[in-house]
Parts: sequence; C-alpha cells; structure tokens
Amino acid sequence: MTLLRTPDGTRLRLGAELGRGGEATVHRIEGKPSLVGKVYHRQPGHPVDPGRRAKLEAMVARPPAAPAAARSLAWPHDLLVDGGGRCVGFTMDYLGANRHPVSRVFNPRTRSRDLPGFTYRYLVRTAANLAEAVAMVHDMGNVVGDLNESNVMVAPDATVTILDCDSMQVSDGSTVHPCPVAKAEYLAPELIGADLGNPRSPSADVFSLGVMVHQLLVGGTHSHAGVATHPLPESIADRIARGLTPLNPASRVSQPPQVAPYSALPTGLVDLLRRSVAVDPSQRPTAEEVAASLRRAEGSLTDCSRHVDHVYFGEAGSCPWCAQVQRGLGDPFAPRPTGLKGAKGPTGPTDPNGTRAVPLTSGTAPSPPAGTGPGTGTAPNATTAEMIVALLVTAGVVGMAIWLVVALIRFAPNPLVALAVLVGLPAGVAVAAGHGKTVWRVTVAVARFVVGVIKVAMAIAELTFTLIGWIYEFVKGPGWFWRAMLLYAIGSGVVAVIGWVLSGVASIIP
Repeated sequence: MTLLRTPDGTRLRLGAELGRGGEATVHRIEGKPSLVGKVYHRQPGHPVDPGRRAKLEAMVARPPAAPAAARSLAWPHDLLVDGGGRCVGFTMDYLGANRHPVSRVFNPRTRSRDLPGFTYRYLVRTAANLAEAVAMVHDMGNVVGDLNESNVMVAPDATVTILDCDSMQVSDGSTVHPCPVAKAEYLAPELIGADLGNPRSPSADVFSLGVMVHQLLVGGTHSHAGVATHPLPESIADRIARGLTPLNPASRVSQPPQVAPYSALPTGLVDLLRRSVAVDPSQRPTAEEVAASLRRAEGSLTDCSRHVDHVYFGEAGSCPWCAQVQRGLGDPFAPRPTGLKGAKGPTGPTDPNGTRAVPLTSGTAPSPPAGTGPGTGTAPNATTAEMIVALLVTAGVVGMAIWLVVALIRFAPNPLVALAVLVGLPAGVAVAAGHGKTVWRVTVAVARFVVGVIKVAMAIAELTFTLIGWIYEFVKGPGWFWRAMLLYAIGSGVVAVIGWVLSGVASIIP
C-alpha cells in the first residue's frame, strides 16, 4: 500500500479503499482505526494546487472547538504529503460503516429498505441536527457552500455528518478561501449565474438547508417541485431563480399530489420553510433559528393510535400518513419486518460546548415506543407462534412422506421397488438440505396461510392415493425391475428440478 506522511514526519500507510468519488479516494489507515485518509486523484508526483493546500492548512490550524464537531463535520485533522513534501490529501475521523446518504433517508422507498422504523420523529430530529451542524460552521466564520443531498450522511440514531468539508468556504482571519462548486438544485437564487469564486454569505447555506429540510419533512419532494395550471420551467434552477414554489402562494404552484399537504406541518414551520427559500436573502432566518424552530416543533409530535410507525404533528389534528394510505398513495412509513428489534431514540443536537441541547419535553432525548426504533435492514425473523406452526406443518409433510413410503412397501410386488423409493427419498432430502434457509423461510410463509395449506394438503392426499395406484399398476408384472429403475430415474429428475427451483427462489428472497 501507499506510504505517506504528515508534515511533521509521521509515516502513515494507506489501507483498504472505503470509497471513491470524482475528486478523491478514501482509505483506511493501517494502525489508526479511528482515522481515514482522503487522497485526491492526481498523477504521481503531481501535488494539490497551492490554493487548496492553503485552505487545508487553515482548516487544520483552526479546527471546530465543539467536541460534537467530530460527529457533525468530516473536518481535516492533518495534511498527507508524499516523499517530496507535496500535499496529496488529508486525514479525518472515520465515521463508521452504518451511515446513509440523506437522499436515501428522505426518500420513503429507500428509507423503508435501509432504515425500517425510522419514523417521522427521526426525520424531524435529522433536520434539527443538520441545522445545528450548519450553524456550527457559521459560528466558525465559515460557509458550507456546496450543501447538497450527496454530502450529508445520517446514522440510525438521526445524527448527521457533513462530508467534503475541504470544499467549504473557509476564512483564516485574513484570507477567504472560496467554495468553487455547487449543485444547481440547492444553489441560492442570488448565486445562479454568479462567479462561485467570490465569497458567499451564510444565508446562501440557509437556502440549501431549507430545501433539504423540506425534503426530509415533506415526503422527499424538492421545495420547488410542484404542479400549476400555467407553464412551469422544466429546470429546478429556473424555478429557484423565479421563486416558483408551492410555499409561495403568489407563484400559483401547488404541491405534488402524492405528498402530504402543508397542513400536516405546524403553521410556524411552514412559514420557516417559506422564509428559508425566499428569493431575497435578507428574509431568510439563520441556521440557528431553523434549528431552534425544529426543536420546538419536535415537542408537538404525537403518536398515531392506529399505526405504531406513524408519528405526526398534533396541530394536524389527525394522522396525515393514515390519510395518505386511505387516498391510495402508499404508506411513507411502511410497517417494519416481523421481529425487528427496537433501537435507541434519536440523538439530540449539541450546543457549541458539546453538551446535549435541552429538549423541550423532558430532560432526555425522546425515545420511540419499545420495539419501534430504526433497524439496519436485517432479514425478518419468525415469531414463536409462527415457528411452532411451521414445525407442525413440517412434521405433517414428513409424516405424509413416511406414509407414502409405507404405502409403497405395502403395495409393491417386490421389495426392490420399495428400496428404489427409499434411496430416492434421501436423495431429494440431500438436495433440499443445501437450501435449508430457503426451505425454512418458505415454510414460515406457508404457516401464515395454514388454513389454505390444510385444504391443499387434502387435495394432495387424494392425488397421492391415485398416484400410488398408478405406480402399482405400472410396476407390477414381468419386467418390473426395469420399470422400477425408470421410475427412480424420473423421480431423481424431478428432485433435480426442485433443487434448481429452490436455487432460484433463494436468489430472490432477501
């Protein structure tokens, strides 16, 4: 592996690659489990440009003061230099593997797969934690600049980390190192078409923050997505520039029909979102004001009496998610798999001193009801009752197989016929044993429809009696041995086909 060092001469050896982007690759660092190295894509011996190195040095010299920043910001710890002392990257904290891009969290379908049980309470807390992280950057005199859905990661406890901190606008007191990049869907209107090499204000971050909070709280939809009776620009950037958003009544744009209406949010929160994405930067709140409003709103969340995974703002009057299901639009908080264990409640935002911000409802972070925390997408487990029923069904199937063998022995004109069956049966069991996991899951699924299984079993029993009679007629008489061998060959072929089908089923069952 590549051997690099820090400017003070400490040698570091890059380990396994953790991720690769368009600009750099992230590696583990051997012997340093708490650190990773971000190495820019450059030709061997080609250093990072002087402006970027100066920004990294300024960031290393002025790290965040709050202990909570270690989880909220992927901030550079030290530069990485090659043998010639040329900067090629930097080190930062290792975040761990169990984190998800915020785009997969605010999207209902991917959230249900990646974080089952991640209720609306977690989404509100995620939004508050993101606002706190942005406020932390502003308190340092910096600007995130390129805040978008691909550089924000979310943990199962709703804590948030902003990545790509090396692209931020950083001030070292005398020089402002700009953020030269942006994503059009999150770029403030005053910056559209402007030179991104010029300094930006914190209010531009608040616009990006407002878009992302909207996506978290309003079903994953962009703040400027909507429908109208008048022509709308196709480009989101054009809509942003003209202030065409459902949040602005004057724009005559309505929300997309597949999401919960703004009436599901507290009136003050809707106004906060409207001001956050205002065309006029002076109308936007600060990131700290956004965080404080979200913390206040979190205190008004209530649990649905009909659905354990439905949490909503009390001001709505009734559960908007149940109403969405009744309208045939699907459940944005689909039931978690059977047997999924609960998790700790969402972790609260932190103040600049690194201590937990005082929650509005109690002295501890809110916890969901027992067994309702987000999981990690593991396979469902059967309940005790289902396992008992599955065992009974399995015992019944085995009993039918034994009965079939006994019947064949009884009716066979020669013991060799019974021997052929007895050899074929273990062969089938051996094939199926290679797919025991699949067989067990299928059996559990069948157990849930045990009444239907009983009806099918009765039909199979009737068919089995007919089959036994046919086998007896086929085998008896001269040449019975060869007919028995033919029957065994056919049986082996059927077993092989069943094994092939089970292999296919195993490949699609999660």
